[in-house]
Amino acid sequence: MNFQPQCGNTGTAPSVFQASKTPCSKLFQDWKRNMYAVTKHLVRQTQKAMVYIDVRDLLPKTNKILVVSGGVACNHYIRRALQKLCDTTGYQFHCPPPNLCTDNGIMIAWNGMERLKAKTGVLYKKEDIEAVVYQSKCQIGTDLTDDVRSLGIHAQKWVKF
Repeated sequence: MNFQPQCGNTGTAPSVFQASKTPCSKLFQDWKRNMYAVTKHLVRQTQKAMVYIDVRDLLPKTNKILVVSGGVACNHYIRRALQKLCDTTGYQFHCPPPNLCTDNGIMIAWNGMERLKAKTGVLYKKEDIEAVVYQSKCQIGTDLTDDVRSLGIHAQKWVKF
């Protein structure tokens, strides 16, 4: 994937950075390396999860689907890399439009709907609701980290993007 700096014709950073005399291309290259590193990590972790799913036979072979949402789904570079991973591994790739991926309210509501459908963690009585202790993070599902580690899950060949 190809990126081009957007700093004008001079090749130097805009006035906000001129005091540091940092060339725009240097800032851009640092950003590009960081974006690549983050994307590589996300793609590799996702690929490891796909291998784990295959080893544990958790999905029917005819129903391999990766759904990505939230801030990650707003980033077109990451989306393209995950799409390539899915194309390579035989998964279908689904992402909501980016404008629906930025609002935490939508994601919180979705979490609530999933809990309502699963009939878990839903309170109906006023006194039960008022007794809730708020958490900054909501654990959903079971942590499989130890199982993945115990199996020594590694991709046979990392997908290049």
